Amino acid sequence: MTIQINIRIDEHLLEEIDALSHMLHVPRSEWLRMRLAEVVKDNILKYRETLSLEYSIDHISYEELHTLIGKDAEKVKSIQEMAKKGTKEIEKKELLKMQVHSNAYQDWLSAENDIYDEVFNDESA
Repeated sequence: MTIQINIRIDEHLLEEIDALSHMLHVPRSEWLRMRLAEVVKDNILKYRETLSLEYSIDHISYEELHTLIGKDAEKVKSIQEMAKKGTKEIEKKELLKMQVHSNAYQDWLSAENDIYDEVFNDESA
């Protein structure tokens, strides 16, 4: 079902709309419907992205997010949980990498610090 609406727009803007719709061989009203639908869709996506970000940095609660975007809030929550889990794993790997490459660890592994040579040399004597 469609509903007719009346709007007032600047005359110059209307001339530009008419020129575009003429070049595209599309009626003015059809061109306006398509563009309006695109703008609405883009704005909704930006709004949802903003709300998702606000939730991920704890500016809004899950309940508020759910109220604003409905059932998609569960998807946002799941993605955030996976991201946090992934971040923790990356942090663990980075910490291990830092420890393995630390001077203290490398000194501990060096031949100069090989206590086993001392232990076995004592047994052979």
